[in-house]
Amino acid sequence: MCAVSLKETIAANILERLLLGAYRNGRLRYFGHSGTGFSEKGLKEAIDRLKPFFIDKSPVENPPKIPEKIQWVQPRLVCEVAYAEWTEDEQLRQTTFLGWRDDKKRKGSIAMTDECRTSSLHTSSAEN
Repeated sequence: MCAVSLKETIAANILERLLLGAYRNGRLRYFGHSGTGFSEKGLKEAIDRLKPFFIDKSPVENPPKIPEKIQWVQPRLVCEVAYAEWTEDEQLRQTTFLGWRDDKKRKGSIAMTDECRTSSLHTSSAEN
């Protein structure tokens, strides 16, 4: 995971989606986002887990151009997502967050399993 997009409210920033990144040929790249798969409690837990890793600059070589506020994070965490499609331009489509993978190393390639269409990806976040 490489970032989160945040929805600004009067009360606080609320996680809107995780921006997903993974190492490809030794470089961290953006591969899509996941905005589903979280409970209300899970959204708060995700922000609490990511806060210590907030940084100001994008860690990915190809940051997305999206209108939402982006909070970049150091690429220290790994999550698992389900997805419907891996596009020709290397983007994951219709992703669902399945959970954190504390047992996985963050450096390396994307771990893809086509038969169940899940992927372990790295986390990151920073403001645009």
